Amino acid sequence: MGISPKEVPQDRFKIIGRNLSFERFRKGLTQAQLAELAGIADSRTVSKHEHGEPMEMMTLFAYASALGCPCEVLFDERKGSDAQILNAFERAAKLPKERREEYFALFGMV
Repeated sequence: MGISPKEVPQDRFKIIGRNLSFERFRKGLTQAQLAELAGIADSRTVSKHEHGEPMEMMTLFAYASALGCPCEVLFDERKGSDAQILNAFERAAKLPKERREEYFALFGMV
């Protein structure tokens, strides 16, 4: 038997959502692209999860798989916590792939 979203503290979903958004931007994906890769029917669901709405653990695993990262990355309280850093990564996600990789390499994130 798995863990129910009701058993996870609400602030944990805020962290997961922030990291989900951070990783999505880092990969240069739109919410619609992530939804498709993760098998999520509607990109609005991705938006809700990025804003901290609870999700089933299987959904969390689907996101991690789609992003090519371990689930632990989505639980990291330190990742993407600064709004300025997130805004910088939002801008970087719009760069061509080669430039984006150079940008992230500066931060040791490739």
